[in-house]
Amino acid sequence: MKNRIKLKTAINVSVSSLLLMASSAQSSAIDCSAFEQWVDGGTYSAGKKVATQNKGFEAKWWNQTNPTLKSGPWQEWKNLGECQRDTDENTPPTVSWISPENNSSFTENDSVVISFSAQDSDGSIDRSEVFLDGNLLSTLSSSSSQLTWTALKGPHSFTVKTYDDKQAFTTSGSLNLIITEKDTTPDNKAPLAQLSISTQPSEVHIGDEVIFSLSATDSDGTITGLELFANNQSLFTSTNSSANFTWQASEIGQVEFVLKATDNDNSVGTSTSAFVNVVTMMSKRSGFITSCMAQ
Repeated sequence: MKNRIKLKTAINVSVSSLLLMASSAQSSAIDCSAFEQWVDGGTYSAGKKVATQNKGFEAKWWNQTNPTLKSGPWQEWKNLGECQRDTDENTPPTVSWISPENNSSFTENDSVVISFSAQDSDGSIDRSEVFLDGNLLSTLSSSSSQLTWTALKGPHSFTVKTYDDKQAFTTSGSLNLIITEKDTTPDNKAPLAQLSISTQPSEVHIGDEVIFSLSATDSDGTITGLELFANNQSLFTSTNSSANFTWQASEIGQVEFVLKATDNDNSVGTSTSAFVNVVTMMSKRSGFITSCMAQ
């Protein structure tokens, strides 16, 4: 009989303990109605109370951190506990930037991948609207939290407005990016090569000499070399910007001469062609013999 009484008493104590624990858990919920919603990028001084993800937090000192991630014993926020709420009350979603870091710098026309985190503790995300300098840039579906933006020169500010399934929304803090001008160094201009014949007999025969004048100019650099070609074969080179070259005819026929000039950026300019026609002396000799026979 005594054992039954002890067992009954133990059961009553256990039930009472459970009820007391449940009551204690319920009483630990706090009234967050006067707390402002925490905003990513916001500034909070010591003693400031905020609510996010149905929990209350109090700033221990000035900070700009996320209380859900920084509420440990030696961190910036004190976790005050779960917020009391009506079962019909909808909690707005939370949204925060992931990348790039605030005040990052990029170059004009870079492809910048922008991503953020959007969550809803009592429902689901419906959509997120991304704004650039206050203007709607893109609307992303519930499953998307990333976009790629082609960087435009200047300072820019992004915000994202996230809606839950009950159309409650939260606006993120600003993501500021600095876009610098792309290097627009102009393309190198090829040098101007000039080839001319300064001295030439009225009729060129084998053994005759022809003197060429070679020169080049470069509007955006310097001349590093000249090269003269005869029928596509290299004939003469010089590291000066001008030179003279004496050529001696060695065979009958037309010879095409071309000058190529190279500048300090290895661009090459080509002159117009100059032609020399080497002829036989038989025409003169035939005329001389015919004249003698006539006498």
